[in-house]
Amino acid sequence: MNIDPSYLPIVDLLGKAVAVLLLAFGLQKVWQRWSAAQRSLLWLAVFAVLAVLPISLLVQPCWELKVSQAAAPAVPLAGQAVSSVADAEVVPLASHSPALSWWQTVTPMGWAIGIWALGASSVLGFRILGGWQLRRLRRASSPSINKRLHHHLEWLAEELKVRRAIDVRESTDTSVPLTWGWLKPVLLLPAEATTWEDEKLDSALRHELGHIRHHDACTRWLATVVCAVWWPVPLVWMAVKAWKLEQEKACDDLVLRAGATAQDYAMQLLHAARSFSPAAQAAMAMARPCTLETRLRAVMDEQRNRRPMNTRAWALSGSTALLLSSLCVLTQLRASEATESAGAKAGKIILKSVVFRNATPEEAFEFLRVKSRQLDPAKTGLNIVVTGKIPDAKITLDLKEVPLNEALLYCAQLSNLEVSYTADAALLQPPGSKPGVLPEGSAVVTHAKQIILPRVEFATATVQEVIEFLQVKARNLDPKHEGINIINKSDANSPARITLSLINVPVFEVLNYTAELAGLKIEAGEHALILSPKAAAVAASVAPKPSSTEAAQIAAVTKLMEQKNLHLKSCDFKNGRLILVGEATSKTRALALCEELKRDPALAGFQWTFPAPEVKPYGFASFRAEGAPPVK
Repeated sequence: MNIDPSYLPIVDLLGKAVAVLLLAFGLQKVWQRWSAAQRSLLWLAVFAVLAVLPISLLVQPCWELKVSQAAAPAVPLAGQAVSSVADAEVVPLASHSPALSWWQTVTPMGWAIGIWALGASSVLGFRILGGWQLRRLRRASSPSINKRLHHHLEWLAEELKVRRAIDVRESTDTSVPLTWGWLKPVLLLPAEATTWEDEKLDSALRHELGHIRHHDACTRWLATVVCAVWWPVPLVWMAVKAWKLEQEKACDDLVLRAGATAQDYAMQLLHAARSFSPAAQAAMAMARPCTLETRLRAVMDEQRNRRPMNTRAWALSGSTALLLSSLCVLTQLRASEATESAGAKAGKIILKSVVFRNATPEEAFEFLRVKSRQLDPAKTGLNIVVTGKIPDAKITLDLKEVPLNEALLYCAQLSNLEVSYTADAALLQPPGSKPGVLPEGSAVVTHAKQIILPRVEFATATVQEVIEFLQVKARNLDPKHEGINIINKSDANSPARITLSLINVPVFEVLNYTAELAGLKIEAGEHALILSPKAAAVAASVAPKPSSTEAAQIAAVTKLMEQKNLHLKSCDFKNGRLILVGEATSKTRALALCEELKRDPALAGFQWTFPAPEVKPYGFASFRAEGAPPVK
């Protein structure tokens, strides 16, 4: 499947919630002969399952679904060599790119969570507002001191086995009996209730005591919490409405079982619904207009089952809740990524910091092996295999938040090796294989254009000082604090000095201006920007045109440098001597060039002067060779 694995738990939970609710509605249809009290217990079991359903994510799943990311991997395919960072295409100077607004950086998952949280807080806020209205209604009421009313209430509470203390109050702000509260129930009666006939008063009190006996105030808080969690699912709201209706019917059945006349009780409900006040919306009122028709049909149905909650119903509801919860856990679906190739694994392991100071290739590769095992969730790490003799080189790097495959690529480049990936290993081998192609575009360039520096002031600063400043500022201004990786391959002793004064400029623009002032070029890797020297002209424009023999000798040197993968900065005859200046990836390779020059047939008889190469940052070595042609 081509799906983001992070969405799979959400899809799994929504699917289970819908399945549980559909099953509950189906059981309600099948068990139509159940009493309202028994159906209310079934809904209690269903809502208990919905409340604990998100906790099932903490349990190890029994089933796994293999998924793959929609985006193409940023690592080479197995067997394909990685291209040299130094061979990356030069990025042209781009126009100013404004930074993204905060809402543009939010992921789709972030938007979904934000919208869900807004809906959940609205549901809970509405319920809390209703509770505040009820408290205000209670403060405006007065405790009931009517002895006849208390006598009826005590007698009915004893009959229904309601042991909790009830706060009985009277109010002129309501015309229907109301009850709310769980630990300390409140029973609010209209002021004229003391004048009602005994039968009407007993029916009203019995109905409200039925809510207290069934703990409906507590279960309705459970319904509110479930609605807050599952508010995007319409079936949840339908289930809450059905559950509240069954609770009201169960209390109506309690009244009718006590001997109340169905016709008289129906008229009492009709009168209560007509005088219903919106202020009682958050409480359990004796009658609401929205449910009146259904309740009246149930009251007048003489064949209706009116049995109360019993041990069998409680046991069946508890078993249903336990069975549904177990099924939800056992059928839990979780994303499981297929076995990854070595290249894919190397692209996902992120190294927080890679710092080498004149490290050997063996030390660098062993460091990467150890770090890959530490950061790999499976603790298997990346198998790094070096074929052939490891070159004599020194590696100096300072990278932050870089993928393992990119760090390995830089280390291989500085060791004059090429990287290729098989299904289970990263192979390092001498150059010669066909280079790969970097993906189109560069995320690091886009990132460098998005980070805006408020002000930049340089006065005769070195290139390295500029780079260090940009790296520190990029990390500070980057919302993710990743910053920009910048590698300097230029001469550390370059006399170039940078003087700039810029305002509200992207990091990439500053680096581009720096490169132009220092005579450097910018190359873009996938996770780093590289400053390197521009290729110098083979011969100065003011120099005299070389003879055919000298041209052949210059061509021989150029060809030799290309074969040995060395960087030639200049090659020309000056004062009768052939002078070449270049750069090698290591001091050893620079020294080996001297022997190659002596053995080249086109340069036979030359006497070479080859001073010791100067080792530069990142292990590179600059060299200068002077050759005196044979005397004719």
